Amino acid sequence: MGTKKVRTTDGRIDKVRPTDFSLNLAGRECSTLTINLNLTPSSLMVADPKAEDAEPVEFNWHCEKGLAACIDKVKEEFCIQNQLKPIKIFITGPPLSGKSHFGKKMSEEYNVPHLVIKDLIEAAEKLKDDSEIHIAIEDWKASNPTERYPSELLCKIVQWRLNENDCQHRGFILDGFPRTYQDAQGVFFHTPQKPEKAVVEGEEEVAEEEEETDKYKPKF
Repeated sequence: MGTKKVRTTDGRIDKVRPTDFSLNLAGRECSTLTINLNLTPSSLMVADPKAEDAEPVEFNWHCEKGLAACIDKVKEEFCIQNQLKPIKIFITGPPLSGKSHFGKKMSEEYNVPHLVIKDLIEAAEKLKDDSEIHIAIEDWKASNPTERYPSELLCKIVQWRLNENDCQHRGFILDGFPRTYQDAQGVFFHTPQKPEKAVVEGEEEVAEEEEETDKYKPKF
């Protein structure tokens, strides 16, 4: 859509009417669509923009390596600025208590993933990459083809799903797992590995207290 100018007898523009046209670039040289610019760095980037050998000034980059490399930082700032917090819900109860029914209802209401351990296992088994969880599942199947997955492997499967973007950004509803206190520790906490160091006599009790305090660190 373009415009067509209608002029009066004395040369003035009386009306501007729309007119249809198509831009046909076939056969035109590429040079007609280019332009040469002579750019000079601004004083923000160099000490003296008029000097040819001016040294760059120190600049406090916010995302020096680019948006893709700093996407976690950008995501965190976006959530803080817009006051966005992921919804994290855990539902537990005996069989046929309705936890899956209400979990699905809340998932639809809040638009967050509804995580059932059975579905997570099926999704993890379909992975074809070289991820840690895929290798752990294949190793277990190779050595224990008829046995159920142990709690440690189930915790890793849940952790893998909780680290996905939708759970990290919007939240999740855990349905029926973890089943025990030990499972909850395996899913939501990790024990940091401390470097070995020599303990001076008389400092053993202090070291033990620090180890007990830092035993579990939250992951999600």
